[in-house]
Formats: sequence, structure tokens, C-alpha cells
Amino acid sequence: MAEDARAKNAKAIKKQEKVEAKKAVAPVEIDETTAVNKLSKRNEDYLFKLRKELVLKGKTEAEAQAMSDELVVEIYENQIKGIPATKLYGTPTLKADSLINPTKEPVKHPFWKIATDTSLLFFVIFGALYGVLGMTGTNDKQGQTGIITLITIAVLWGVLLSWFNIQTKLDRGQRPGLLKTLIYMATGLAIMVGVLFITTSLPTFVNPVLPGTVYLVIAIVAFIARYIFRKTNNITGSSFI
Repeated sequence: MAEDARAKNAKAIKKQEKVEAKKAVAPVEIDETTAVNKLSKRNEDYLFKLRKELVLKGKTEAEAQAMSDELVVEIYENQIKGIPATKLYGTPTLKADSLINPTKEPVKHPFWKIATDTSLLFFVIFGALYGVLGMTGTNDKQGQTGIITLITIAVLWGVLLSWFNIQTKLDRGQRPGLLKTLIYMATGLAIMVGVLFITTSLPTFVNPVLPGTVYLVIAIVAFIARYIFRKTNNITGSSFI
């Protein structure tokens, strides 16, 4: 009986120890009131200056107070780690600017939209080029300036350049190595040369050479189409960046 009692006591002690251990590691939720009361003088001064800057930039006292209150918990959490508000946010002036004019995260577009945008740009470039050559009489009327060739060049360059731009903007750990990138680029260029060879070998009734004015019209239409496409899909920035 005594042994049974000791065993039960041991189990109860272990259970209590587990409960106490869970309490010890459980994160303590910090509310705004607690954070305000425990802010250092340095951080209190930072919030005071921040509210002053917000008012100078056109916010009311109430708006400035509300905007600064939203930062209190985060400031206190970092204060515990030894990180002051100045190090966390920069100067009160910089933080006020970021609160009033928050930086918008760039919109991530699917690949087909990026490639379409870039392809339309190449339609404009090559359409204008073919148009000028046709109107100045320097166009030799060979298949390489046919409409099918124009479409092929624009689409292939749009896809290839868009892919390359996306790779260069990836985080360093996600980018393919230099050798792999060169292999991809060489493969893409080889495919492009092969497809262009096929299109330039097509008979003229399949790949007709259009008058220079028609190519200029194509360039203008492509320019307008690209402008509308970018506006409707909120695409910003250059295709060459």
C-alpha cells in the first residue's frame, strides 16, 4: 500500500512539473496598456516626436495618436530584446513618412502577362523597323521581313527576355547558377534561330512581305494594345529591367 501511495505521489509530481514547464514556455501576450506603461523614456520620447511629425505632415492629434498607438506593442517587444525604436524604424521623420505614404508591395504578375507585355513591345520595335525599311526602299523583300517572321521574332524575344529578367530578380539562393543560365539562354537562342530559319524559308504567300506603311500601322496598333494591356493589368516598370 505504501509503495502504491509513493507511486501515485511520483506521478502527481511529474504531472505538476509538466504543467509548470508548459506555463514557463508559453508566450506571454502583451497588450497595448501593458506596453505603454513599460516603455522606456527613450521610446516614449520617440513616440512623442513621431506624433509631432505626423501632425506637422497634416494629421490631426487624434489621428497621430492612433497611428502611434498601433506601434506600441511592437516597440515594447523589441525593447525587451534591446532594440530601441530608432533602430527599429529609423528617425521619427522617416517613420512618419512611411506611415503617411506606405510603400506598396510590387504586384506579382504571372509569366504569361509579363511575356505578353514584352512581346507587344517587340511588335512595336520590329514593326517600326520593318516599316522604315519598307518605306525607304532598303527592304530587300526577302522572307525574313515577312509578317510571320515579325510575329515569331516578337513572341520569341518576349518570352526569352521575360524569363531572363525573372531569373535575375530572384533571391540569390533561388537563382540558377551562371553555367545553367548560359545553357538556358543558349538553348533559347538556338530554338529562336531554328524557328526563324523555318519562317524565312516559307513561301511568300504564307509569309508575305507587307508594305512599309502596313508595318508602321502594326507598330502603332501594338503600341496602343500594350498601353491598354499594361493599364488594365497594373503592369509598371520597363521590360528591360
